[in-house]
Amino acid sequence: MKKYKGYIIFIVVLAIYGVLLFVIFGNKQSNNNTSNNENNTINNQTDNNDEKKYLVIGNISNLSYINNKFYGVKSNEIEKLDKLKTYVNNKYYGDYKFKMGKNWNLFDKNNEFINYNGNLIAYSDNFNIKVRSKYKIREINEKEKVFLINNYNLSSFANLITNEVADIDLDNNGVEDQIICLSFMDENDNIKNNYRIVVIKLNNEKITLIDERNEDAKNIYSIYGIINIDNNKYDSIIITKTEGYITQDPKMSSLIYNYKNDKYVID
Repeated sequence: MKKYKGYIIFIVVLAIYGVLLFVIFGNKQSNNNTSNNENNTINNQTDNNDEKKYLVIGNISNLSYINNKFYGVKSNEIEKLDKLKTYVNNKYYGDYKFKMGKNWNLFDKNNEFINYNGNLIAYSDNFNIKVRSKYKIREINEKEKVFLINNYNLSSFANLITNEVADIDLDNNGVEDQIICLSFMDENDNIKNNYRIVVIKLNNEKITLIDERNEDAKNIYSIYGIINIDNNKYDSIIITKTEGYITQDPKMSSLIYNYKNDKYVID
């Protein structure tokens, strides 16, 4: 009898152990399948050229646009496109094929090389983009200095590395707005005085894009261009970021700010 009881206990223990293994490893396998399905969905979207829209920002960034988000792509993906609508210094330059050398090279439909000089913005035919051209970049004025002193506690505007203000109606309501982009480095190497700031005055309301101070003020920012995506009420702003600008090998990237939920955010 004791022998049978021992068998019964052994079988019960095995059954419990089997249930535990199923719960633990069965659930893990299920979770992995869910994760893989999500990854496959993203990969399928990014691998489908019909769904992709492309934006080239000079020799700085090559981007695809999917589901209202930007993703970086390699230059060989841009080279596969038949043509891109091309703007130089915010003015339409033509439709050209892109081939990467040391920099982007442009070729017309006869495969003739096209020279250009200036800021380059280009996008694919299926991308509804308007490049804003009716604005100029100037230096900061006294009224804007007072605005920054009162709102951001800035004190010095001498010897600015970046001193840019763009006057443009960002929300197309007839009221001119300002994008202010300043980079300051203390000439006496006092890092406590350093700052980098990019601010928008939108209908006289301030929106802060970048505010870096002291030892955090390492990068240099500049206004590269202003575009409108898919007939949005608000224009998008392209800012360049330069890391290691005092080194022999500075690294430049782009930040695209889109207006969402009452503020400008990076997509």
